[in-house]
Amino acid sequence: LPAPDQTAFAAGRHIAPRTPAEERLAAIWCEALELDRVSVESSFFDLGGDSIRAVRVLAACREDGIPLSMWMILQAKSLAELAALAEEAEEDSALFPVEDGMPLLPGHLRRLEERPAGSSTLRLSLSGPADAEVLKQSLLAVVQHHQALHLRFEEAPNLRDGRGAAHLAEVDADLLLRVIDLGEVPAEGRPVAITRAVVEGRAALDPLRGVLVQATLVRFGGDSADELYLSAHDLAVDAGSWPIVLGDLNSAYRRLSAGRPVQLPAVATPLHSWAQRLTDQAGSDELLDLAEAWLNRPEGTVLPVDHGRSDNGTADAGNTITVALAPEATATLLADAEPEHLLLTALGRVLARWAGGDRIDIEVAVDVRRGTADAPDLARTVGPLADSFPVSLRLPKDRDGSATLKSVARQLRALPVPHHGYGLLRHLAPDPELAAELAELPVPEVRFAFTPPQAAPSGSPDGDTPLIYVPEHAVPMERVDEPAALRGRLLDVDVHVHGGRLYVRWTHRTAVHDRSTVQRLADEQLAELGELLSEGAATRSTRSTRSTGSARSTRSSRADGPIPAVRSASSAAAAVFDGVEDVMARHGIPGASLALIRDGEVAEVRSFGVHGVDHAEPVTPDTPFAAGSISKHLTAFTALRLASEGRIDLDRDINDYLSSWQVPGLGPDGAARPVSARLLLANLAGFALHPDLEDGYHRHGPVPTVLDVLNGRSPARTPAAYRQNEPGQVFRLTPVHYSVLQQAMTDLTGEAYPELVHRLVFEPLGMSGSSFEPRFPDLREGSFARGHDAAGRPVPDGYFVNPEAAAGGLWSTAADLAALAVQVRRSYLGLPGALVDQELVRQMLTPQSGRSYGWSTIVDDLGGDLEFGHGGQAYGYQAMTGLRVHSGVGAVLLTNAVTGRELVQHVIAATWSGRSRAARQWQQAIDEAVQREQRDGIQGSQGV
Repeated sequence: LPAPDQTAFAAGRHIAPRTPAEERLAAIWCEALELDRVSVESSFFDLGGDSIRAVRVLAACREDGIPLSMWMILQAKSLAELAALAEEAEEDSALFPVEDGMPLLPGHLRRLEERPAGSSTLRLSLSGPADAEVLKQSLLAVVQHHQALHLRFEEAPNLRDGRGAAHLAEVDADLLLRVIDLGEVPAEGRPVAITRAVVEGRAALDPLRGVLVQATLVRFGGDSADELYLSAHDLAVDAGSWPIVLGDLNSAYRRLSAGRPVQLPAVATPLHSWAQRLTDQAGSDELLDLAEAWLNRPEGTVLPVDHGRSDNGTADAGNTITVALAPEATATLLADAEPEHLLLTALGRVLARWAGGDRIDIEVAVDVRRGTADAPDLARTVGPLADSFPVSLRLPKDRDGSATLKSVARQLRALPVPHHGYGLLRHLAPDPELAAELAELPVPEVRFAFTPPQAAPSGSPDGDTPLIYVPEHAVPMERVDEPAALRGRLLDVDVHVHGGRLYVRWTHRTAVHDRSTVQRLADEQLAELGELLSEGAATRSTRSTRSTGSARSTRSSRADGPIPAVRSASSAAAAVFDGVEDVMARHGIPGASLALIRDGEVAEVRSFGVHGVDHAEPVTPDTPFAAGSISKHLTAFTALRLASEGRIDLDRDINDYLSSWQVPGLGPDGAARPVSARLLLANLAGFALHPDLEDGYHRHGPVPTVLDVLNGRSPARTPAAYRQNEPGQVFRLTPVHYSVLQQAMTDLTGEAYPELVHRLVFEPLGMSGSSFEPRFPDLREGSFARGHDAAGRPVPDGYFVNPEAAAGGLWSTAADLAALAVQVRRSYLGLPGALVDQELVRQMLTPQSGRSYGWSTIVDDLGGDLEFGHGGQAYGYQAMTGLRVHSGVGAVLLTNAVTGRELVQHVIAATWSGRSRAARQWQQAIDEAVQREQRDGIQGSQGV
């Protein structure tokens, strides 16, 4: 149609705005329609408005605090009518039922039934040191803005019959925020202090008093960025609430910091309005007529178990398997009209085949925020809005994937609408007999939830520095639930998209299912999904979708040779390189090599400076550096390769593999618990520390072998290795643990350690610039990066030789170590091309003994992404390697100076914004722990 003649409309009968609401709307319309004035009798669409401009109007109204929704804009015939709807909505938002209280939502009642004491915490990186008072006032503004965050609930017994209520509570600002300063606390003691503070904060949550939110601000001193641990009771938030809360917190903090009053976007549908609407809907004849459809749901096949069902309690927590879909396949999936149908079909086929039937019961989560155009606008409503409904899917074994998908789509479309009607009838039905009948139905043993990609949360920064770096997919820390509470489900399958890749997370209990069983199911689901996508199967009844090529094209290709080649850096990568040379100049760092990892692949490698102050040859990506303790990281991976091949049993007495040396006994009678490879990897084998040498073994002097070191014989300058503690009692970082492991692997295979690692790791990963040869720089063609002490002086002879190769003798390049980090991630996620069994790598990246340290790797599993890495401190060298598992963002840095730790801080802060304190954590923690024990003889280091 031709565009409307806006001039003619504007020149017609003009009635100026008469009320404040009309004036505010008229100003917004004029800006959106590029007009000087509008009449209150004009229609938005007659003036040239369209859907794009309507979205702009909606956004502007929310920013201005006008509670409008899209359906109001579409329905109103004039500006005056729209203003009236806005005033009505504004009045409704203020009419909270004070005396009778707000009716409870199905989400409230379900949580009270399943986990009355449940809460969760988000760990959030901040942009720098936060102003605690401004942060407290920002939290107060957000909590007061959202009803769900300051509700006071009645005693629990009154809530179980669905007739309870909640009331608004006064908010005590002093209870919202606690501040702990860890600036003087050693790095090894910080995780314990943080955990204690977060647990105390959660304990302060009290729904009976309306205390539903509690925050802990953690300071690390100096200019280090703070961290915020934000806890909320399950009665206050669901997964969809977190982005709203975080976006508003950013907005409030930014405005208060600028001296402006807080003005948060309006909540189009206040929680009490939605609760009342649900209560009314639950008693409607239309909904009651649908009850029989839910009651007549056929029962699905009972799932197999590896152990007893009665042990399915929340105390056995944290058993999660995660698999990931390739980015190309993820894009194809998300382009489909109904991605949930594809996901449920793949899941259903796997479960039905496992159970041996053709029907499977699944509890499907439903997000009421993603409603229809005529539904209330819940986009900014905070609260436990998430609901679920049961579905019994019939999946005949003789149908191919495409036919099964069409059948599943038809079955899902045949379910009663709205889907959240099941929760209304289950918890709010006025007929108690009907509610009881629904409650008696078997609960599906599998729960499925899909969270599609979301736009940036409302109120998130658009150019200004935020307080919080909002994660793309916020994953709470470990849950807090009643220990004795039993879960009605056996498996939870959660699907989300992060960084353009789809992740499927299976949660189970080892008391019911073995990890290997769940891993197999997760892998099969991914394979089924790949087959569906490769067939071009889609829910074509809504719209057509494109297909991928073959089934192989939907998965990451298996690495038959070296890791894929380098690709160009993004602007984010360029930001990491900025400032490197300046830091080097300020701190006297002669040379460095830096590799960046993006999306789980090596993105770019750059080199800076020279080989030494007296060797002007420029550093190149092929220049080898001493990697120090990163050697342990690689040694652990080598041991896991042997374990994956069945050559080593991690729990067997290590003496069974040692032929040239034996682990000594403990005490006069020599009796002690056997030492295993697992205990050696976890630094729990009980060996004593070596005394600290004044200098190392010179390059041109005599250098002992590992057997010389273990036996304490010349030319070794340390006593023989001996056991100071019973295995499993004391966590102690000592290189002896890895020297014992090195000798065991050498004795077992009959190969020298450098050749063994080359065959198992270096060659498959294309790590051509790496070696464990003690004098590797002298054996290769070309020069090497020469070490420099804290004063900038060259190390004598260029470098010291470390005879304990497995613990600290690695020479490598940044690109090679990046390839190793990528492989560890690939193995952890169970992606094609993995060299090590997924379960073993997951054990490697699991914190040991209550410390942030796994098997030769620092592990940070408290935030929305799992981080792993290690520092390297050879004499005269500083290095680091780190990678986030799910986002695939990481970096490797090698330097040839003790002062290289300053560059480590820069790289970590630039790679993972807001995490500048990680430089101290990764770079100094191992040094401090080892030096303290060497100096004071303290047993049982607190780790890192």
